[in-house]
Amino acid sequence: MSTRRQSLERNSNEFVYLARWDQIPIIDDLDKSNFDYFEQACSKKIAFMQEFLKVAALDARHFEAYVKTILKLQSRICAPSSLGFWFWQSNISKFGAGAAYPEEQISIFCKRPRQIDFANVFGVMEYDSVMVRHPTADWTKNNAKKLADYLEWDLAVDGIMTKIRFRIVSDLLFLDLKLIE
Repeated sequence: MSTRRQSLERNSNEFVYLARWDQIPIIDDLDKSNFDYFEQACSKKIAFMQEFLKVAALDARHFEAYVKTILKLQSRICAPSSLGFWFWQSNISKFGAGAAYPEEQISIFCKRPRQIDFANVFGVMEYDSVMVRHPTADWTKNNAKKLADYLEWDLAVDGIMTKIRFRIVSDLLFLDLKLIE
């Protein structure tokens, strides 16, 4: 619904919730005409959120409140001021398409990383690359390390052992995951 309420005065930053990960570094330079895939992007986002919430329902203690919170953050209104996580497979032939979500990339927005169970995302679509957009500040090495350590820990709790390397580019944090077998 947020997508269908288009108006010509919107700036490109409002499209962050539908953007592909490779558009994010240049989002401020894009204009509305660069987002010609509204319906397709919206359908993919809805499909991902349905699968993600099915998995989350298995272990969410306050599921209804969680759904309301997390869905609100996926809108064009809230996403630009939220942490944005883009997940993708750098080598799709290594993983194959995700079992529940047959796409090569997905995104989800939150206020705090603890709002996302990264193993649940992995259960919907296996990923080995993550880009995180900070809405208000540049990443520091310390904050990036904390997030990388948290992601590694969260995946390990569910038996997904990884080693994570990161690099910072202004307000973007790139995380490369190496699965440990």
